Amino acid sequence: MKRNFKIGIGLLWLILICRVSLNAQQLNIDSLIQITKTGVDDTNKVIAFRALCGATSNSNPQQSIDFGWRGVGLSKKLSWDKGTAGCLLNLSIAYSNLGKYDSSVLILDTALVYAKKVGEEKRISLIYINMASAYIYMGKLDNAMQVALNAVPYAEKSGDLDRQARVNMTIGNIYFYQEKWKNAENYYAKSIPLFEQLANENMVGVVTMNMSISQKNRNSLDTAEIYAYKSIEILERKNDIENLILAHTNLGDLLSYKKNYTGAEEQYQLSIKMAEQIGDYEQQVANKQSLGDLYFQMKKYPQAEKLLLPIYDSALVHGFYDEQFDIAGTLSALYAETGNYEKAFLFLQQLNVAKDTIDNRKQNEQLQALQEQYTANQREKEIALLNATNNLQQKEIERKNLITILLVVIFGALVVSGFVIWNRYTLKQQLKEVQLRNKIAADLHDDVGATLSSIKMYSEIIKSKGKDLQTEQDHLLNKIINNSSESIESMSDIVWMVKPGNDKFSSLNNRIKHFAEEICSSNNIALNTNFQPELAQLTLPMDMRRDVYLLIKEAVNNAAKYALATQIDIVITINNDTLQITVSDNGKGFDTSANVQGNGLSNMQARAAKYGGNCTIDSRSGMGTSVYVQMPVK
Repeated sequence: MKRNFKIGIGLLWLILICRVSLNAQQLNIDSLIQITKTGVDDTNKVIAFRALCGATSNSNPQQSIDFGWRGVGLSKKLSWDKGTAGCLLNLSIAYSNLGKYDSSVLILDTALVYAKKVGEEKRISLIYINMASAYIYMGKLDNAMQVALNAVPYAEKSGDLDRQARVNMTIGNIYFYQEKWKNAENYYAKSIPLFEQLANENMVGVVTMNMSISQKNRNSLDTAEIYAYKSIEILERKNDIENLILAHTNLGDLLSYKKNYTGAEEQYQLSIKMAEQIGDYEQQVANKQSLGDLYFQMKKYPQAEKLLLPIYDSALVHGFYDEQFDIAGTLSALYAETGNYEKAFLFLQQLNVAKDTIDNRKQNEQLQALQEQYTANQREKEIALLNATNNLQQKEIERKNLITILLVVIFGALVVSGFVIWNRYTLKQQLKEVQLRNKIAADLHDDVGATLSSIKMYSEIIKSKGKDLQTEQDHLLNKIINNSSESIESMSDIVWMVKPGNDKFSSLNNRIKHFAEEICSSNNIALNTNFQPELAQLTLPMDMRRDVYLLIKEAVNNAAKYALATQIDIVITINNDTLQITVSDNGKGFDTSANVQGNGLSNMQARAAKYGGNCTIDSRSGMGTSVYVQMPVK
């Protein structure tokens, strides 16, 4: 995959903040542990815990967290605010290194309170910088900008050039993420001379590379190239191999964009060689992919194929799902260009498998982030509620996987048919069907996502109100249960709609009976159904089958919920290629002249009219209601 420089660079400068502190202290971990074992609870022991937390935050974050909380406990016992702020700051770094950014922000918020009580401008500015970094990783760029701007006056008041440089760089990075390139460059330009004063050439090289990427995105290609070569010169002088890999790849992308394919190839080869030198296998795969993409642009299809196929297999073995997705896309396009539609279709399938895996992984990460937020607040009732929601969402993911498997099976049948017929037209049709099913999967993802968002909202209401929620808790929990049930029912309807075995009207009969029996039994309503036997072998298009089902479903729902009926009759017949549907009840009825559009009549009429049919309603107060539908089926 093309490296996301913004993410890589953001990670780099967050880690560098940690490393600067550690290298300056030259910590002796064994000696510090010995201090913590003494029987005297004093500020020296707090300092030891704080130093141990910082020293192990990268190498062993879990151990770092233990040291940090022990330091916080002791400093609070001694009422030493400065020690509490320092321990909390290092503790937040350990949580960030574990990817627990919600927890890191909460801890930094608390550290800020203690640091402000002490009045340490230098530490306050660093807390704001680290908090902005955590918000960037969480994708909350507005929050990141707000806290980064809060850091500016404290950094200036402290007189510390490093803090001032990092604040400007952080704001520049936020604008970078927002794709506000000119603003990003303005702040990068402020940070570079400060880092130069500090002789911190590594950071000068990194920020200069960011400037190059920003200029490239603004299509100022010549200026971008100047910055790219400058960043490489600086990083080569410092022998910073990790960042040199990114810098050479950035220059390769730039030269490729300028159609300087020879120069781009040279830069990618350098990146690959350096990645091999430090044993960074993922960077090797990523840079080889960039080179393969370059060969594809140059229409050197055999060279591209020879390079991409092995690294695709490597991405599969190592679980590099993003690389799988991008390489499969390039290979699919390559084979389509060369007329090998069989392989083009095969890699398009692999692309979809990788996409589903990435989507599921993102959903799991979101669920984990929610879990961490509740754990940080240490509210047992809210944690229990979150776990219930987590399990429900996991079931939804499993259902989505089942649908994906079903679609893959259907595609497999199509592929077999394509091999038997063995002609290009059939293969092209199969490629089109892949796109159609992607759209169905996307629609399903959006529907379920909206419902899960409402579940999260109600959960957060319970969390925010806490003990004051006694009278509303059952209502909100019922809201969560109802929304979950609606999501499950929506997924069930979509699976039934797309399943080929359900094309016959007999399948529609069974689904109508199942739904009607379920709603009638729960409301103590007698149900009578009369479906003409000749309907069993009738085949309806997928959309029409869905609309007939939803039309009857809406009519039955209206009768069960509003009519106070004790009996519902459903009659379906076919006469002269016209489907005739009647749903009647013995309920209280209503005055149609007073509310012509009531009870979802407009929705039912629209569904019937869509196929050249009509829907009418006959009802009088106290005389029940009948819905009549006629729809041509040929």
